[in-house]
Amino acid sequence: MSRLYVDIRNILNLDISIKSPVKAGAMGRYKSVFKGKGIEFDGFRAYSENDDDASLIDWKASIRANEMLIREFVEERNMNIFFLVDVGSTMKFGSGNKLKGEYAAEVALSLAHVILQSGDSVGFCLFADDAKCKYPFVNGPKQFYIFAESITNPRYYNGNFNFKKASDFLFSFARKSDIVFIISDFISMKGNWKDSIEMLAGKYDIIGIMVRDVRDSKMPSKGELVTMEDPYANRQVTVNSDAIKKDYEDFTRRQENNVEKAFLKAGRGFIKLYTNQSFIEPVTNFFNMRNRRWR
Repeated sequence: MSRLYVDIRNILNLDISIKSPVKAGAMGRYKSVFKGKGIEFDGFRAYSENDDDASLIDWKASIRANEMLIREFVEERNMNIFFLVDVGSTMKFGSGNKLKGEYAAEVALSLAHVILQSGDSVGFCLFADDAKCKYPFVNGPKQFYIFAESITNPRYYNGNFNFKKASDFLFSFARKSDIVFIISDFISMKGNWKDSIEMLAGKYDIIGIMVRDVRDSKMPSKGELVTMEDPYANRQVTVNSDAIKKDYEDFTRRQENNVEKAFLKAGRGFIKLYTNQSFIEPVTNFFNMRNRRWR
């Protein structure tokens, strides 16, 4: 397997998408995504149409003062954001132009780029049946290149993603209240994985990012012969897609929904992505939604 390909344009596009509405003197959406993290209210000042983000206008204070006022914020301590990335065998699958691992790498590196540009620290672990590669929290551009070099290295992509062991690793490595992105296809969720999500949510601000290939969820609809592989048992079987289409899609839909519900029930964030669609809009929408929620 050759080194995973990452399109640098997607990384820059997410950075632009998140930061482009930010005017001078206004806090960006990135800092507002995490409740109680990154910013605190500092006071009011007059609104400038040319320089300020209109979403920061405090209408009640403006009415009382009889002039347009915006809320000003100051940065609190730098945040620590950790990426737990699934590098199990299923991430080497791709029915289109990208492997799931390549797509997940672009998502992770795009977020890391925004975070590091904002002055916060990034740590990461590539995990399958155990920790393949891990780095502590560091800020600055060098950490981005270490992350990029690691996450595109094909020798890390093997084994079975063990969510329970990954959760145990997080408890031993990350600190309470750190922010954790968990990026995986979440295909093989075994054991009491819902309990693991609940426990992680009690200690960290976790955000699950599900990366799926379209064939993880849908079968071809024209009676094609499809070869299916169990990546954990190394067995293959060829079937007619029409024979199993309904059962397969019902099962995968339930499985995807169960993972999403577990994150949301724990009061944490969740983003579902497909490799045949751009992640820019869904990730930006997530930032917008969290920003409105914590405002």
